Amino acid sequence: MNFKQYFDKKVKIIADNDLTFEGVVCDYFLPEDNDNEQESIVVEIDNKDFIEFYPSDIKSITLT
Repeated sequence: MNFKQYFDKKVKIIADNDLTFEGVVCDYFLPEDNDNEQESIVVEIDNKDFIEFYPSDIKSITLT
């Protein structure tokens, strides 16, 4: 999954547990920056909550 393309854009994510999240991707991490060696993104939800997602956490991601 190419997470870098979503940086600073509004996205809708359907997680692997079928929960839906919408927000702006405010951070991107390279695989070598994470202990599990996977890239990840951080999504800011409603200007207050931040959630980090790895590729294995996501069923689908779309720009909104």
